[in-house]
Amino acid sequence: MAHLGGPGLTVALVGRPSAGHLAECGLSRETAALVDPAGDVAAVLGGIALVMPRAVAFDGPEAARAPAEARGRPEPGEGPLSWPVLGLPAYVLPPSASAEPAAWRALGEWVEPLVGAPRREPESLLFDEVVAVLRAWEGRTVVLLDPGANRNPGSRPYRGVLAHDGEHSSNDAALFSVPTAPEAPGRVNPGGSVVALPRDLFAGARWAGGDPGAGLIVSLGESRISVHLEPEA
Repeated sequence: MAHLGGPGLTVALVGRPSAGHLAECGLSRETAALVDPAGDVAAVLGGIALVMPRAVAFDGPEAARAPAEARGRPEPGEGPLSWPVLGLPAYVLPPSASAEPAAWRALGEWVEPLVGAPRREPESLLFDEVVAVLRAWEGRTVVLLDPGANRNPGSRPYRGVLAHDGEHSSNDAALFSVPTAPEAPGRVNPGGSVVALPRDLFAGARWAGGDPGAGLIVSLGESRISVHLEPEA
């Protein structure tokens, strides 16, 4: 199959396929970013989030088990998924150890319409997907606009290094912080800001500007939190 490539085309491929398998579907190490399938759902989804892909592919149904469990779905079958992963279209291959070349060519045919096409508006993210993304961003510099900004239009965003408070987080709520001073003086909380994500208040989330990986806008009841990831130098 012809080589697939285009502006911003990246497929997050969860698994350990060979270069020969990638060549069968027209992808390469430049256009397919490999994500380790080992680990819990947060590790797999976090690895996908760091790639900032156009689409997601899984090397076998077993590799897709964790994201399926996050959506309360059974282990998926092969082919295009009827539900998104991190708001993105997704595809399940047969396991590469047993897959025929035709199966990889079918993935290429599924990916091909993405080449050079505008990004599709991603679908909404789940609570566990949001937590996984933010955990993947731990240690990275972010710009945070906290819920207080909804009540105080003159407030400025915080900029600092995102930290996950694993000690006080639970299945019912995730806690993060940006423990630095805000960009402008005069804030009520000069030491930084805490981001609390209670599951029962979660009302949806989307990628900022429709660009996967650039930032998240999270709705909590009547409030919104915006967390934007700064590109690494």
